[in-house]
Amino acid sequence: MLRHLAIRQMAVIDELELELAPGLNVLTGETGAGKSVIVRALALLCGGRASADMIRTDSDEASVEALFEDVAPEWLDRHGLPGASEVVVRRVFSRTGRSRAWVNGSAVSSTQLAELGASLVHIYGQHEQTALLRPETHLDLLDEFAGLQARRAEMEQAYSAWQAAYRRWRQALDSAGTVQGRTELLHFQVAELQQARLVPGEHTQLQAEREKLRHVEKLQRLCGESEAALESAETNVVDLATRITHALGEAARIDPELTATADLVHQARTLMSEAAFQLRRYLDRLEFDPERFAAVEDRLALLSRLARKYGCEADDLPDRLEELERELEALQETASDPQALREELHRSFTQVREIAHALSQARQRAAQDLATRVRQELRALGMREAALQVEFRRKGTEELARAAEH
Repeated sequence: MLRHLAIRQMAVIDELELELAPGLNVLTGETGAGKSVIVRALALLCGGRASADMIRTDSDEASVEALFEDVAPEWLDRHGLPGASEVVVRRVFSRTGRSRAWVNGSAVSSTQLAELGASLVHIYGQHEQTALLRPETHLDLLDEFAGLQARRAEMEQAYSAWQAAYRRWRQALDSAGTVQGRTELLHFQVAELQQARLVPGEHTQLQAEREKLRHVEKLQRLCGESEAALESAETNVVDLATRITHALGEAARIDPELTATADLVHQARTLMSEAAFQLRRYLDRLEFDPERFAAVEDRLALLSRLARKYGCEADDLPDRLEELERELEALQETASDPQALREELHRSFTQVREIAHALSQARQRAAQDLATRVRQELRALGMREAALQVEFRRKGTEELARAAEH
């Protein structure tokens, strides 16, 4: 309950303090006296938007402060604010656009102020009663009167669940043929690639092997010449390096400055000896195998054909197989059983129907109570023949009925 209101430097008001008594308080005055300013001040305390044109022309800021009694302390406790059943709300705003608010001396955000204000003040404008002429507001008013917001939210949730179940069921029916066709194609593609026994990097390795097999004779000639140059009687480079190593070793004993040079020749001799050994081993293994060459050519042709078919590089075929396997697995996991979805749809429909029936019954009882109370109020106002009648019409039942037929 609002007990005290203080307004400073706002519109036509320099300073104003109002003490309000319990019950009905009436503020009267001629046009321009400031009645609407008081209403705007209350709106600011409820989180309304402040603007510079609300401030008096000779001031840089304005303030509004109000004392409320018999306030439920739950909101204060929830936000960690001090106070019991009394709440002092204060708001200050300036021409620069800055606005600050406090509740019982503690600063609060605009969101918190609006939340608190919604529970403290209800502002009804001059033509507020015209909202009663809008049918779209009638159900909200009845549910608020009867306290059915929670049950209505339950109904909305159940209805949304039914709609989702209906969409899933329809999608399963509509896409059954497409999904089946895609699944069959994936089964074939996965089987084809698995049958190829793909190995990562195989195409590159086979290309290198084919190049080697194509030039076996040339490799034998070049490597043979190199091996002969290293170890033949005429041009035995290894023996020559051995003699040089011995000579420089003896010279280094006389002049240590030659030690590093002798070491280099020794290393070269060791490397050339190792190279000659490796060449002999290579030549021993090097031979042309026509069967292996044909197998490599066939394998490369297969990999190239699969790469063209699946739109990727030949070395990427194993990755492509994994992609297709994942897609097939996902389709199999998400493949919906129409019968199971139909049962889910039936369960959600039954739940909607039960909740809707209970909500409708509660609304009809509340409507009778509301009509009785309004009639009593109207009679107290001297309108003995006036009455309120609540009429119910079904809405949305056609959609549910059509779905239930399936």
